[in-house]
Amino acid sequence: MHETILAATTLIGTAVLVYIIARWGVARAIGSLVRRSTLTWDDALTDARVFRRLAHLAPAVVIFLGISAVPGVPLSVDALVRRLSIVAMIVVVAATLSSFLIALNEIYSRTAANLRRPIKGYLQLI
Repeated sequence: MHETILAATTLIGTAVLVYIIARWGVARAIGSLVRRSTLTWDDALTDARVFRRLAHLAPAVVIFLGISAVPGVPLSVDALVRRLSIVAMIVVVAATLSSFLIALNEIYSRTAANLRRPIKGYLQLI
């Protein structure tokens, strides 16, 4: 019983640590690279928070992969946690895709072709 609680706590702590690293480490590193570049499309991705949203994927993956390593967890609980992790990953991917489409619209709206052929309606359909 104690080892199950310890392993579950370790798994949750690892997921939090991975989130902190992904959110503050990787996202900030990408943000600093974006600020130094001369391209405009990467600024739109950063402004739409695509990379920040993508950082939420890391803890769900850690929990999905790590729950089977926790000893003493019933198979039904293992399956439930895995399914909830998958749901979380799907929600994060959907939110990231939404942010990406917002950034795509922003990038396209800066072009001259936007005046003749706007794509906002197409993006709203997606």
